Amino acid sequence: MSAPTTPSGVQVLTAMSTLLPLEVDALRHSISGELLTKMGWSVDAKTGRVSKDGHAIFRAGFATAIKKVLNAV
Repeated sequence: MSAPTTPSGVQVLTAMSTLLPLEVDALRHSISGELLTKMGWSVDAKTGRVSKDGHAIFRAGFATAIKKVLNAV
């Protein structure tokens, strides 16, 4: 399936279509249960904030944004 084009014939690519499989795997790993457990991190399900012992590792929106990207690819 090719990317959509504009009426003038310009091919339109989304940012998601340019991600390499290696990059998608890296994103998936960044919020994986395996990594979170190994690092002692937790994710706030409401805000997507990744923290350890109450201290932010990644601010609110990180995990939720990664999940949205992964759902789009």
